[in-house]
Amino acid sequence: MQRVAAGSAHSLVVANGSIVQNAPVITTQPLSRTVVAGTNATLTVAATGTPAVQWYHDGVPVTSGTSSSLLLNSSAPSDAGIYDAVLSAGSSSTLSAAAVVGIVPAAGQRTAGSVTTRAEWQNIHHSNGHTYDQYLLSGAAGTFTADPNQIARMSYVDTNGSIVQVEMSGAGAITVVLANATGPGAPALYNQSGIQYMRGKATIILAGADATTHFTIYSVGTATNPGVTRPDVTYNGWADVAVAGIVSSNGLLGGIHQGNASYNSGTGFTGIYAPTVIGMSSLAVVHEISARGSATPICISAPEARSASRSPAGAGPAQWRQRHRRRSLAGPDGRRPGLLWPCRCWAGHPDAAHRRRRRRCHRRPCHWPLIPG
Repeated sequence: MQRVAAGSAHSLVVANGSIVQNAPVITTQPLSRTVVAGTNATLTVAATGTPAVQWYHDGVPVTSGTSSSLLLNSSAPSDAGIYDAVLSAGSSSTLSAAAVVGIVPAAGQRTAGSVTTRAEWQNIHHSNGHTYDQYLLSGAAGTFTADPNQIARMSYVDTNGSIVQVEMSGAGAITVVLANATGPGAPALYNQSGIQYMRGKATIILAGADATTHFTIYSVGTATNPGVTRPDVTYNGWADVAVAGIVSSNGLLGGIHQGNASYNSGTGFTGIYAPTVIGMSSLAVVHEISARGSATPICISAPEARSASRSPAGAGPAQWRQRHRRRSLAGPDGRRPGLLWPCRCWAGHPDAAHRRRRRRCHRRPCHWPLIPG
């Protein structure tokens, strides 16, 4: 290999008789952010030289995203997700860091996008002592928040036909975005008349979180709500989710309670991406992360976060799978599920040619930071 030309912005090298331009060096990475619904937001990436740019939203190329700045005009819940960019110079390219974009409702509003509720679904007093507000996703994307000292829940049906409950308490807002959304329609696997659900593969984004915020995902089955399940149906047992992203307002998060959630996808990212989270006040609970095709498995918090293993001492993944298979029990805080599952990233299959050669998890328990004390 021989360098034949160089400058402050670019260089050329000769490799095996061919002239190859060096890959762009990124000087400004896109940043995760929380955006108020209806306002504008801009993602920016910069690099040496004048590379071609292509932005991606949840692994899908953005049609208008071919410049260094990506404008999200009058942001809506459908804009929530994980963004990154590929910068190319000749046959060489560089992938930017990923940025999470989350949506929160406008001031004075509790929801944004396609979200419905009923009067009788508000301020539900549960026997566990908690007060719930119930919402229903009525279109492809919707955002909801929780009242102080209450739990808010939004429901949809996943690709396995299971009703999925997405819950939060504390600060911030959650947006659910469905890929290949269909409906609303009746939940075929349940005894529940008069309620119509949207169905699809969910990307779920939590924005504006802090140490008060708790984030839960679980599927409805015989253990969680036997009143609506059918004896002739064998339920999948896991909430089928593509990816979750988290944007913290101050680097903190209360907890992730997702022992009943199975992250999997064939494109973009799959798993939990929380680049702004430095510390959590409780253990992260995640069941599984499985990447296939061109998907990238992720289970990441902020680079400066100090990590601690989340696997129970003396209990390997196989032992925990056997003991807690298809179960979802309430934790000590009343949230469901309360299982300390190791986060398992199935990244070793030969068909899992991870997206643009970037790997983030390697078949080991996820490591998440704990807030000291």
